[in-house]
Amino acid sequence: MNPWRVGANLATLANALVGVGAIVYILLGNPLFAMLLITIGIGFDGLDGLLSRRTGGPGRLFGRIADSVADAITFGAAPAVLIADHANQGGWDGYALAALVVGALYLATALARLVRFTLLHHGRPYFLGVPTPMAAFTIGWLGVAFYVPAFFAVQPLLFLGLAVVVALLMIAPWPFPKIRRGNPLRIPMVIAGIAAAATLVPFQFRPAPDSLVYLVAFGAAAIWAAGLLLYFVLGPWSVPPAPRPPRSTAASHEPAPSGPGRGARRPPDGAGGADLRSRREAGGRLPPVPRIADLPRQRGAGRPRDRVRPPPPAVRPPRARADRPPTRRAGGPGAVRLPVPHGGDAPGRPRARRREGSRERAAGAPPRSALPADERAAGRPGYSGRSAIGT
Repeated sequence: MNPWRVGANLATLANALVGVGAIVYILLGNPLFAMLLITIGIGFDGLDGLLSRRTGGPGRLFGRIADSVADAITFGAAPAVLIADHANQGGWDGYALAALVVGALYLATALARLVRFTLLHHGRPYFLGVPTPMAAFTIGWLGVAFYVPAFFAVQPLLFLGLAVVVALLMIAPWPFPKIRRGNPLRIPMVIAGIAAAATLVPFQFRPAPDSLVYLVAFGAAAIWAAGLLLYFVLGPWSVPPAPRPPRSTAASHEPAPSGPGRGARRPPDGAGGADLRSRREAGGRLPPVPRIADLPRQRGAGRPRDRVRPPPPAVRPPRARADRPPTRRAGGPGAVRLPVPHGGDAPGRPRARRREGSRERAAGAPPRSALPADERAAGRPGYSGRSAIGT
């Protein structure tokens, strides 16, 4: 058992349990601690990816699906409940239905983004759309800024509007980087994570607005916001472009001619065709590549319906009945069929021998083949010479 894979599975399980705890604390009326649990879940998600890459082998389907399920709980369901739970808080009068709709929209886009990533885009070196951990990270900062403790006062309309933007960015077709070694945004995002913890941990003790702890938490929240701004603005530009296949300058092709003989190669040099090298240097076109349909098919190649199947085996004619000796026609059409004599090299001789030996064994006498050669040549009483049938 690979210990790195076991550690990755345990980190995924911890991520899911943290998400369930965040939902429970939101329903109990402690959204600040729920935001802290969501931030801890982001750390477990990063640890899961780090340990899975340490295994040194390809990722398994179980780990991929388990990671997506844990992300759906911690970064999909928990932030959606955090958004929708504002309907029961003070200062949100008139926005209860809007909060429920935005929470449902966030959950739907998070699930759609996770399903698409699991099935189609798992092997890419970048994300298409904002990943769900970064979206939940952003919702946490919005809650701190405009909900509790509301650094910039309670502003439901701004909170819900930015939550809709984040939800739509999760399903946008724009590339966003993976925070791995070598990415220029890795260090700023690590600093932003530390700043988020420095913001949320002090507020578990409800510091006074004019205290030093409150000011430190406010400064950490500003660093947190700067890290998010760097990711959303510079993230798509930090994704390296996909490598393009090299363009071949040695050959260019022209469309295949229409009509009979389409796709056939032009005659080579010395057979009526121009010099290919001189034509290439002069900017001319090279002969077209023949189509696959015009190439000769090999035996057994191609699709199953195009394979050459062997002919069916020849059907053997039925054997003659054992109780009737073979016959031959003694004359022209309409002649009487007579038995074939069993003597010399007649075709029925082996059958006559088998029948003769069977009768001798039935009579209790030893078979003719068991006698010595001189007795077999001279014959013995009770035997019928060469044959007992047809004599």
